[in-house]
Amino acid sequence: MDVAPGLVVRRIVALGWLLVAAALGAVQVATVTAVTGDPQIARDGRPLSRRVEPGFGIEPFDAIRTDGSASLEISFDQTSGLDAVVRVNPLSHLTVEVPAGADAPFRVIGLIAGSVDLVVYALPQGRAIRVRSSVGVVHVRGARFSVTLAADGAMLVCADEGLVEVRGPRGATLYARRGEVVESDVDSLRNLRFDGDRPDEFRRDWLDRRAQRIADPASGIARSLGRRYLAARDAFAAAYADVMAHRDTIDEWIDAAERGVPVPTPPDDEPRLLESLERAHASMIDLEPLYAILDSLAVGPGDEAFAVDMDATHTVADVVRMAANDRRLMGARFATVRHTLKLSVASQGVAP
Repeated sequence: MDVAPGLVVRRIVALGWLLVAAALGAVQVATVTAVTGDPQIARDGRPLSRRVEPGFGIEPFDAIRTDGSASLEISFDQTSGLDAVVRVNPLSHLTVEVPAGADAPFRVIGLIAGSVDLVVYALPQGRAIRVRSSVGVVHVRGARFSVTLAADGAMLVCADEGLVEVRGPRGATLYARRGEVVESDVDSLRNLRFDGDRPDEFRRDWLDRRAQRIADPASGIARSLGRRYLAARDAFAAAYADVMAHRDTIDEWIDAAERGVPVPTPPDDEPRLLESLERAHASMIDLEPLYAILDSLAVGPGDEAFAVDMDATHTVADVVRMAANDRRLMGARFATVRHTLKLSVASQGVAP
C-alpha cells in the first residue's frame, strides 16, 4: 500500500515530540557561526527580514532554507544540552526542533530537502540527536556524518566517524560505521557499498541514479509519489481543520505573544487541540517534502512518466500541477502549525 510506509516513523516522532514539548520555549538554542550567500529563516509563521549573519540566534521550530549559492553552519548552545555543529548545504530546507532544556531526551533536525553534515561532539547520558525525513530517522550519540535526500525523497546516510543508527519507514533498523552507508526509501532500508576515499563522487552518482528512476515509467516511482501526495494532503487537511476549530484559543496565544505578556493557560479542551496538532505535525512530515519533490519535476506534453493514470480521475501530471497550485497555501499552513506548537508550549508556563 503506497500510503503505509513512514506511518510508524511519523507517529513515533510526533508522539515523542509532544512528550518533550513542555521543555520548549521561544529561546535561542543555536547560533549561526558561518554563512555564505543569503540563507532564509522563517519564524513564528513568517519569514524574517533580518539578514542571517554569524551570531544570528536560532529558536525552536525555526525553518531554514538555502538556495544554490547559500549555506550556513550552526552550533548548538549549552541550553540545548547538545554539543554539535550542523552544516546546512546549498539547496536545502529543514526545521530545527530542539528542546531548550538539557533534560529533553532527544533533539530533531527535520530535513525536508537537500543535505546536512553533522558533527556531534558530546551529548548528556541517555540523550540523542535525530535527523528525521519522511522515509527514516537517523539516531546518533556522537559521530560525524551526512544525510542527503534525493529527488525522489530517498535518504542516504554516510558515516565518517562513530556509529549511526538508521530506522526505516517500516520499522527496520540498520547501522553505519566509518565508511559505511545506509539508504532508506518508502519501500526498503539497505546498506550500500561505499568508497570512503570518494564520498562526494559517491553521493553525486547516487543522486543521479535516483533522479533517473523518477523519469522511468517502468519504475512506478512517479505514480507512487502522486498517490503519497494525495493521501498525505488529505490527512493534513483533516488535521488542520481540527486545529483551526480551536482558533479562538490560538488567537489568544498569538495576541499574548505579540504583546509580550504571558500566554494564557491551557483551556479545558487543550488535550483535543494538542491531539490535532500532533496529527497535523505527523502528516506534515510526509507531505512537506513532497512539495519539493513534485516541484522539481518538469512536466511536459511528451513525458511518459507523468502521463500515467494513478486512479480514475488523476494522472501524475495532474498531481504535479495540483501541488504547484497548493504550495503557497500549504506552506502558510505548515508555518501556522509550527507556530501553534510553539505557543502551546508557552501556554503551559514556559516563557516565550
